[in-house]
Amino acid sequence: MKKPMISVVMPVYNSGELIHQTIKSILNQTYSDFEFIIINDASKDDTLKIIKEYKKKDKRIKIINNNKNLGIALASNKGLDVAKGKYIAMTDHDDISLPMRFEKQIKYLENHKDIFLIGTGYYCIDKNNKIINKIKTITNVNKIKRNTTNLITRICHPSIMFRNKTKIRYRKKIYYAQDFDFFLQLIANNKKLSNIRDRLFYYRVHETQTSINKGNKQLLFAMKSVEFYNEKIKTGKDNYESFDPKKTLKLNIETSNNANVIYCEIIHSNNNKDYANVRKYSKKYLKLYNYNNKVMISYLMSYMPKGIIQLIINWKRKLI
Repeated sequence: MKKPMISVVMPVYNSGELIHQTIKSILNQTYSDFEFIIINDASKDDTLKIIKEYKKKDKRIKIINNNKNLGIALASNKGLDVAKGKYIAMTDHDDISLPMRFEKQIKYLENHKDIFLIGTGYYCIDKNNKIINKIKTITNVNKIKRNTTNLITRICHPSIMFRNKTKIRYRKKIYYAQDFDFFLQLIANNKKLSNIRDRLFYYRVHETQTSINKGNKQLLFAMKSVEFYNEKIKTGKDNYESFDPKKTLKLNIETSNNANVIYCEIIHSNNNKDYANVRKYSKKYLKLYNYNNKVMISYLMSYMPKGIIQLIINWKRKLI
């Protein structure tokens, strides 16, 4: 039996409300030589029923049904382990791929043998599919590497396609930042990451999103991932196996006096445009740890008009 060119991997959990749009956007791609591996991670709603209905109509769909919820990292890994395609494309259950996504990504990877993984430009949309932001991507491999190792994500994970030539997998203990850690693992193994500038993806932003509700802890886990990256570069291995994530998961942000915890809350609040919180935690940081350039800048910027703040953020993005 001929192997497909692409294996699409999508872990899902209680996705019944939005999964129709996502599945249709994959099945309607202009490039059609793919298998669509959907991992139902023990959903309690009608997700599995919906997937089975689509499978009856399209044989490219393959279902992995977990009887126990494994979480997004291990569920994704189950899909990667059975993927037969030359390339792997990821997607999330509530995002939408534009029709030309696979066609353009395949063409790029076929013509750029040195690039291992690519993301795409994308639109941010709300729950009603209204575009709320247009994200400009960067394509420079060195800038993406530098940004990623400095806690700045420049690749939209659910838009990625990469070569099916690695045993690197998502790591469960890097809670809320497994995608970021995946990128760092690839970079540590000398893989080049880039983007297509074309906007080929609709990325859904909603109130239950991890980056909104748990963004502070997400940043702390991302910092741990950077620590592992630096260990791997210096010694050839990291201490992931001995890492215990429970301390971070149980952290009380309000009462913690840890410098990294406070700093991550400042960044998280900045990202959510909660400038009162930025001031609150900046004051706490400066009181406990004295002067810090980035904290002081965040504190001063929090008093500026929001329009000016956005202009400064856009300017900084161009520089890095």
